[in-house]
Amino acid sequence: MRLLIIFIIGAASAAGISAVICRTALTVREYELPLEGVERPFTAVCVTDLHGRQFGRDNARLLELIRAQQPDVIFTLGDLIGRGASDGEVARMGELLRALREIAPVYSSLGNHEEDYMRITGRDLRPGIRDAGAALLDEDCEIAEIAGSRICLGGTLGHLWPDGRSREEFLSSPEYRLMERMQASGLPTVVLSHRPDTIIFEKAYENWDIDLFLSGHTHGGLIRLPLIGGLYAPRQGIFPRYDRGYFPIGRTRLLISGGFAGYGPFPRIFNRPEVCVLHFVPSEA
Repeated sequence: MRLLIIFIIGAASAAGISAVICRTALTVREYELPLEGVERPFTAVCVTDLHGRQFGRDNARLLELIRAQQPDVIFTLGDLIGRGASDGEVARMGELLRALREIAPVYSSLGNHEEDYMRITGRDLRPGIRDAGAALLDEDCEIAEIAGSRICLGGTLGHLWPDGRSREEFLSSPEYRLMERMQASGLPTVVLSHRPDTIIFEKAYENWDIDLFLSGHTHGGLIRLPLIGGLYAPRQGIFPRYDRGYFPIGRTRLLISGGFAGYGPFPRIFNRPEVCVLHFVPSEA
């Protein structure tokens, strides 16, 4: 019994210390991603699930760490603010996007919190995002030239499976039409999709010939347990399979960034906020 008490106290102390560290201590997580059609290597940084948090005054520490990666492009994957964001937090989101744009071209997609914010307040965030210099991919795509390679970039917050809709409703949805356009581009395809739900349920990953989906939303599983991984992710529940990392699935690939924030009052534990760095390289296939 004494050993059990000592273990419980030790585990609780370690969790408490980790929660404090995970509020401030940034880390870099890197991936090498072969991409067919890429002419030469380039580096991208993903920023997601900030939820209005700041790392240093005006995000100075975050920006310094991103700048140190020397990215050729920056992708923001949504939930830079929370659904209950103040006017000041919305303004800081614009300031962050402007600062990121000074480092590299920025392509942005919306998250569920931006979507909820606009629905609740009636205020459209999209013009401000564009005014800050980011290319907003909102159920749309565009051809981007990055380090000499032409890539079809798209952004969606929809589900690429019916999700309660009739077949006719699904086939006429913005997300379905977007995927059709991207598949027809003849170029490498990368989709910014805040929620991995977009592709993981109902084996949607079997239906789309897309090179890569980039997601956040899971917060890395919030609490990460040794040898197990993340504890919880929205809609996936306890011990999610798709919590953080790189997943070749079906006809595509999914990369999930652990992002920066916790869930509301719930802290991250053993799960440092991350700058996600993607090193794209020409495919040998």
